[in-house]
Amino acid sequence: TDYKLATKGAISTRAPVLAFLLQQRFANEMNPPVSSSRLAGDDAKRSISSTCLNGENDDAATHVPRVRLPAETPGTYGPYARTLPSYISLPICWKRNELALLAGCIPGLIPLQEVAARTMQLSSDLIALVQSGILHRFPHIFPPGMITWNRWVWAASCMTSRALPASCFLNRGEKSAKHHIVEEGELFYSPPDVWDELGVMVPLLDMLNHESEASQVRWESPLPPFSGLETMGEDGKELGSHSAVMNDECQIRDAKVIIHKKSEKRISNIHQLRNLQQPKSYLAVWLCPDK
Repeated sequence: TDYKLATKGAISTRAPVLAFLLQQRFANEMNPPVSSSRLAGDDAKRSISSTCLNGENDDAATHVPRVRLPAETPGTYGPYARTLPSYISLPICWKRNELALLAGCIPGLIPLQEVAARTMQLSSDLIALVQSGILHRFPHIFPPGMITWNRWVWAASCMTSRALPASCFLNRGEKSAKHHIVEEGELFYSPPDVWDELGVMVPLLDMLNHESEASQVRWESPLPPFSGLETMGEDGKELGSHSAVMNDECQIRDAKVIIHKKSEKRISNIHQLRNLQQPKSYLAVWLCPDK
């Protein structure tokens, strides 16, 4: 089969972000890299051929020149991607019988039209990527079976519900990427209008913005101090306020993180990040401050 690169404008600016988010979440590796180690170096820069790649071991990624990333760029976003909810309650994710409820009322017609337009855009992007050979030309990045329509919609719903304005990433006082002053040595690859259109995703804020039913991580606030609460000892003598007998370690605690058992197979990543020992039960994990 011959594969041809998509023409300019055939794929939206969101499509690469969705593909990256999908790859980081569903990769076979625990920590999928943000850049492939198989990419060619600067001395072997070659453009991707639009002709057929023959042979089972052909990988178009070997023809891509290496991109220099900032020193502080994380090696992987896999652990973050796996904390994203498995389902987001947006109309684009609804089933047909649920969408039929929108068609039955006048206020639901506008959201229904938006769902139809968004579905057409997502399908157009995915078809263009498939016709360009994304399912076969990058087997080490997108192995067979990774990209499906349901996962593509999932990535779109995650980005739609969680993207923040680009000003959250820029310097104070810069309202848009067009006003951003690039410092010496700073790498700002994408054009400013792309930054303003797509926005940014902030992992920590994402972890605080999950619905309880479909979340992979759930936060619970620690118990407030019991100031003024009188406590009685075993001998019946009054011990004073409860806060007075609490030790310092109990008074200062981080938020409680509950990891659902469905994420048990991925939990070892979190322990490695915080240097925690493997708990006997995965029902609850306490993240304590470093001492």
